[in-house]
Amino acid sequence: MTGEMKYDEEYRNLIRIFESSHIDNSKVIRALLAPKDETKVLVIGNDRAKKPVSIDELIGKHVPLIISDLNLPCEEIQVFVTVYGMRHDVQSEMVWIPVVTGWQEQNQYKFAELQAVMPWYTVTTPLVIEPTVIGYVKEYWKFDRKTILVALDPLGKIKENRYICVYGGDNTDWIRDFTTKAKNVAKALNITIELIYAGKNNTSKKGLERIFEVIEKEKLSLFWPDYTSTWFFWSRLESMRISKTRHGKTVEERSDYEGNPDHTRL
Repeated sequence: MTGEMKYDEEYRNLIRIFESSHIDNSKVIRALLAPKDETKVLVIGNDRAKKPVSIDELIGKHVPLIISDLNLPCEEIQVFVTVYGMRHDVQSEMVWIPVVTGWQEQNQYKFAELQAVMPWYTVTTPLVIEPTVIGYVKEYWKFDRKTILVALDPLGKIKENRYICVYGGDNTDWIRDFTTKAKNVAKALNITIELIYAGKNNTSKKGLERIFEVIEKEKLSLFWPDYTSTWFFWSRLESMRISKTRHGKTVEERSDYEGNPDHTRL
């Protein structure tokens, strides 16, 4: 059997697995992460020991999959860290799946750098991810460099129509109005939306703390309780704006972050 024929067969098998009904998510998880029966392909990203963990830890749980290349921005990681840290469902485990084609030695350093700041599961190496899986996420999940998050339920089915929306501002009346309208729109469209407050550039620490109190008391949304994280988020956006302007491209041409709430499809 030629390499192309083998790829086609494995790809069709992957499609069948996702289109079939299962009693749990084990077949889907194995197809994505361990098609060659090497089950210990996971580690906790920021675990210095990098002790291998079996994919069996994911069986029967909700599994949000972060899918990105190795150019994953720090501010996006911070959003996921916030969501991960505020999980209410203990039967949930997040996994980072890095999509890398044309492996080079320097990729390992970039992978390790990103992996080290993730408190959730990651694969031990991007080489674990088979070409058929990369092909599938590009064709069926429309992955094209921009980070996506695909949520699998305990049966291995994709939980669609879920969004993360990062918003900012320092006017509590506006925040109340925005979060109320966002929730109403989500309800009308029958989608699930996770709102995360990211502060506002140049807002004082005391000012943010007052807003945090209002958001928490009125249960308006999630928020970053760490002032340093909020400052870092906006500093990164400003750095991106300056960098893109120097390269002759406007923020509007390249960035989804400033001027509008950010949203990531789940």
